[in-house]
Amino acid sequence: MWGQGIVGVMLFGAAPVDAAEPPADGVAGADGVAAERPRGSYVPVSTDQIRLRQPSAEGGGGPHVLFLNRCAGGITITQGVDNSATNTSSIVSGAINLPAYPFGDAAWSEIVDGTRDMFAPFGITVTDVDPGAAPHDEVIVCGSDNAAGFPGAAGVAPFTCGVIENVITYVFPETIGNDARFTIETVAQEAAHGWGLDHEFKCEDPMTYLLDCGDKSFQQGAYPCGEYEARACMCGGNEQNSFAMIMELWGAGSPDTQSPTVSILTPTEGQQFAPGDDFTITLQASDDGAVQSVALYLDGALVAEDAAAPFEGWEATDLPEGSHDLYVEATDAAGNVGTSDVVTIEVSPTDQGTPGDDGQDSGDDEGGLGTDDGDDGMDDGLDGGLPGEGGIDPGFSRGIGEPTGCACDVTDSRRGSALGLACFGLVMVARSRARTRA
Repeated sequence: MWGQGIVGVMLFGAAPVDAAEPPADGVAGADGVAAERPRGSYVPVSTDQIRLRQPSAEGGGGPHVLFLNRCAGGITITQGVDNSATNTSSIVSGAINLPAYPFGDAAWSEIVDGTRDMFAPFGITVTDVDPGAAPHDEVIVCGSDNAAGFPGAAGVAPFTCGVIENVITYVFPETIGNDARFTIETVAQEAAHGWGLDHEFKCEDPMTYLLDCGDKSFQQGAYPCGEYEARACMCGGNEQNSFAMIMELWGAGSPDTQSPTVSILTPTEGQQFAPGDDFTITLQASDDGAVQSVALYLDGALVAEDAAAPFEGWEATDLPEGSHDLYVEATDAAGNVGTSDVVTIEVSPTDQGTPGDDGQDSGDDEGGLGTDDGDDGMDDGLDGGLPGEGGIDPGFSRGIGEPTGCACDVTDSRRGSALGLACFGLVMVARSRARTRA
């Protein structure tokens, strides 16, 4: 179905393909949307500058992982062979710096959920948690066309007549505006360009440039290639079936019912600590797709959560004396939850005194118990011993009637990586990540 590349074409940082002038479509300028709706596009590249993946006859053996990167804290992309693990891209000119996705968590969640729905028929796992060094394709969803060096484009991708391994593609929300549905459809188009799909002259398909026909989805049918008019397809023939092509690549999707596996590596079962000791809680989590988040529980209460891979654990300090149960939950992109075994640890003083010593004077020394004149050395408590007559009030030594504990509210911080428990003095601090993206 696919050839080995577009002969004689090698572009770096070039302008995206623009086969025809777009007609005016009357899109308003609210929320930063351009008066003329920009479209997604692609840059043809030579197979000398990418790595091609050959699809298997069984349909890819998925699930194939597609990572939506909102560029939290900003991101730097450098020129080189496409590699989603190192943020190198075959189509940028030098290094580019892009700011974080600008429209907030609710809009971002809508984009992630909508992209999952778009690719649900296929063996593709959509995640917004970085898979790290594991094989995956990446859609950078941040910045603008001008900042990235592709003026006039809503998104852009490298393109050749094959599947680019670990490809990086781009969608520019600052150019599109706060329009979740158009962003989802642009994500779908750019990701598919990285797999060798051309533009399609079919309004209902996300591979199209055409508008005003409702929400788009990959269409099962052969339709002409083209932008604003039909043309021959870049990789041969006059028609394209986007649904069939993606199905051939990655196979059919199936409901994800498998929960992640997760275990606590340190501390170990029964491990003892002295009061005030600091220690590290480390874990190991895996899934057939991608782990979305991990959460730490102490004595049944949620105390910390981490939603950004790699999941390196937490630091603990000032755990109160006594026995404590720890466990971790891991959640995947489909919402399946896996739970680790409970690890019980002990916090107690290391010096427990001399064995056999009960801490009381044996009374053998002179005056210990008093034996003069038959006196046993103890007051029988009858003389003046009644309450109100100089005796000891009942319950004094145990504080009867007084509070014996402390009221403690546990603050739930599901998105934070640090939590203070005021009563217990426990502090969980996410370990700093020193991960470097080349």
